Order: sequence, then structure tokens, then C-alpha cells
Amino acid sequence: MLQPVADQLAAGLAGVAPWTSAAVFAGSVASWAHAEAQAYLLRQYVDEVGLVDEEGQPRPAAGCWKRSRAAWPAYAASWG
Repeated sequence: MLQPVADQLAAGLAGVAPWTSAAVFAGSVASWAHAEAQAYLLRQYVDEVGLVDEEGQPRPAAGCWKRSRAAWPAYAASWG
């Protein structure tokens, strides 16, 4: 479920930032795509079920989503 989304994101990145297709960026692009795919899927889940459960407690997925979003600037910065 995660990898097809990550693959699509990586391919899309290459379309708008062709230099990221260079072998030197392969690791950071793969990591970024994985983190973005995770954030995307977590966001879909949180949108579907809500940020809090029926008892008003934050869902663990909401925290995971927020942490996954915090990772992307570091990947983007490594591409120059």
C-alpha cells in the first residue's frame, strides 16, 4: 500500500525537479517519497476517522501524521 504511493511521488518529483534523478540523490529521494507516502496515507486515515476517538482522546495516527510531516524539509534541503 505504501510503496506504490512512494514510487508515484518519486516519479513525480523527477518530472518537476529532474536533477533529483541523479544517482547521488537516490537515497534521499527514496526516503522523502516514503515519508510523503506515509504522511499522505495517514492524512487520509485521519480525515476518515477524525483526530480524536469517541472518548475525545487524540488518535495515535494523528501524532504519527504530524511527525511524518516534520521530516520532509530535511530531505528537500539535501537536494539543493
